[in-house]
Amino acid sequence: QLVEKLPPQAEEEEKKEEETKTKDGKKKKKQKTKDVDKAKEDSKVEDMETDQTPNGPSEGQNGETPASDEEKTAEDAKKDDMETDEKEETATDKTEDNSPKDKKKEKKDDGKKDGKEPAPKKPKKLVKMVDLPIETSVHQLSKDLINNYTEQEGKMIMADKLEKERQDAKNAVEEYVYDIRDKLYGDFEPFITEEDREKFSVVLGNTEDWLYEEGEDQPKQVYLDKIAELKKSGEPVRARYKEEQDRPAAFEDLGKTLQQYRKVLDLYAQQDEKYSHIEAEEMKKVEKEVAEKQSWLDGKAQAQKNLPRHQDPAVMVTQIRAEIKALESKCKPIVNKPKPKAEPPKDEKKKDEKDKKDSGDKKPEDATKENETQQNEEKEDSINGNNNPQKTTTEKDDEVEDASMELD
Repeated sequence: QLVEKLPPQAEEEEKKEEETKTKDGKKKKKQKTKDVDKAKEDSKVEDMETDQTPNGPSEGQNGETPASDEEKTAEDAKKDDMETDEKEETATDKTEDNSPKDKKKEKKDDGKKDGKEPAPKKPKKLVKMVDLPIETSVHQLSKDLINNYTEQEGKMIMADKLEKERQDAKNAVEEYVYDIRDKLYGDFEPFITEEDREKFSVVLGNTEDWLYEEGEDQPKQVYLDKIAELKKSGEPVRARYKEEQDRPAAFEDLGKTLQQYRKVLDLYAQQDEKYSHIEAEEMKKVEKEVAEKQSWLDGKAQAQKNLPRHQDPAVMVTQIRAEIKALESKCKPIVNKPKPKAEPPKDEKKKDEKDKKDSGDKKPEDATKENETQQNEEKEDSINGNNNPQKTTTEKDDEVEDASMELD
């Protein structure tokens, strides 16, 4: 059996308890000794009284008077007390020196002496591992039930989709009412007459009231019809505002393209080499197209300038963009017509063909010899100053002309 060590606080408490027990025992012993002394004195008094009796005390064979029973009991008690005192003193000395293990042993011994039986040992638990068989059973629905549930799920999904579309249509009507009503007295104010603005604002207010009363729970188509009716009056105003914002940029783009083609016509009139290969009839087509578009641009710009802003525009931005495309489709192919390549004269062609044939018939050794002889001749000519400056300048001019043709 393993004995656990007691903590220091428990040991101190046990020592204190033992000290108090020893003190109490000493007090009890002193009290017993006092009682014994009193009993002796009483016994002596009785002996004296017996001695005074007429018969006298009974003596023994040796002439000694036999001790009374009370004296014997008193002496035995004294001896017992002395022995118990000695035992307790030795026990206290031992308890001071003994370890907590000895104290526990003493306690167990005391318990045995007192008649208490020791606690029985706990029986060890035996653990036995046994495999538990597990059986599973899954509850499965029938095919008819599964098909029924899937059909119901599909119906619910469709109902949710229709409800979302209905709510979106309703929100679109409400959003359009708030948006167009704010802009009627803001950005869109110059593009609608005062009378039309007041009428349209009344319609918007009635629509808003209808949304929160009768139109709270209407089918999707009702909301679509309502927003289409509102757009008949609101969208023309929005379109006039948008045209006013985009028209200046479109007019500017058309003016820039016309200016580019006018520059081309001026260069052609100056007989520039870049456009000298273009025929005069084709350039007349370009000139005619430029003049027509310019007159159209001036007329539309003037007409739009004279119109009030609350009326529909004289020209739309899409029309201006279409005119720019038509102008470029007609003029661009003519202006970007490439120059025809310059063919060399026939005599030079024949010489080149002969040189190629000769170079093909010659051996590589002969070709190297000819190259060396040509180099030597060139050196001699450079030394003698026989180079022809006119010839070199003409060759350079030809190279420059060929390079310019390639760039064009």
